[in-house]
Amino acid sequence: MRFFLSIFALVASCLGPVIFGRESLPNAPQFHLIISDRQDLKRFIITLESSDSRTLCLDRDKWPNFLGHLHFGSTWVRLTSNKAVYPARDDNFGRCLGADCVIRIKPKSRLKGFIGYQEFGDPEKIARLRNRHLYMTLSPWVCRVGP
Repeated sequence: MRFFLSIFALVASCLGPVIFGRESLPNAPQFHLIISDRQDLKRFIITLESSDSRTLCLDRDKWPNFLGHLHFGSTWVRLTSNKAVYPARDDNFGRCLGADCVIRIKPKSRLKGFIGYQEFGDPEKIARLRNRHLYMTLSPWVCRVGP
């Protein structure tokens, strides 16, 4: 049985890298989510850092792909500013079945990715927004032992 732990991450563009994690439950996956707003690159750099001695798993569709796009992003990622809320764009990567649909994060390692500003609208307009905050929900779990 998968043990899901949801974490909401919030980052303000003026704060630089911000670290979030959940370590209060004894069997919960141990990790931190680090988000940096790189206005110069027009993207958010996302790092899931495992502090667990066990391998963690994450659904492939709950992490940005290599282009910084999100599978049905509006259901788990949004950007806010002092002007509005911007849900992420909804791309459909298709249905994924099997072991290839799970990202395995080795103990004490990092998973890196990015979310491009274009996921929330015109990147130039997003870059000019004041008080940007990125919210995302992640639910990694401890992988089962075995193949």
